[in-house]
Amino acid sequence: MDDQPNLREFLNEVNNFTEETAPAPAKSAPAQLGVIGDVVEIAGSGSQIRLNAAAVTSLQSHADPSVAMSGQVGSQVKMVVGDAWLIANVRTLRANDSNELIAQVDFLGEGKKDATGKLSSFRRGVTRYPIPGANVLPVTTDDLHAVFAASDEPHI
Repeated sequence: MDDQPNLREFLNEVNNFTEETAPAPAKSAPAQLGVIGDVVEIAGSGSQIRLNAAAVTSLQSHADPSVAMSGQVGSQVKMVVGDAWLIANVRTLRANDSNELIAQVDFLGEGKKDATGKLSSFRRGVTRYPIPGANVLPVTTDDLHAVFAASDEPHI
């Protein structure tokens, strides 16, 4: 199975979204998105998170396609550890009896969290892992640009 056309389509959609949106004023902070879950278990690069099904469902109509996909298999989520954002890929997803979703995630890497909450200087690997109970948040298109940047910044 060749996933390249799907990846190209997604990246084109993300780029189109960025080009279509009006630029925010230079001094404004990014809109804060709410917590969608928490860390349940840390087991090296593969770990487990608990997502609030209602919170994940409410994001599906978000204008940012990366946010709209957050919490679904194949999407990315993020969590804060100190002054860094950790990015994780959602690998599996199952429901439990409490309107929660349990997901297995693989950590992709980390980046600096600036004063406005923006992700920058992304690199593969994890220096410090989150502890159980740490908040899980959706990933934005701007976050993905920092991760998969084509600029001179460190990236994948």
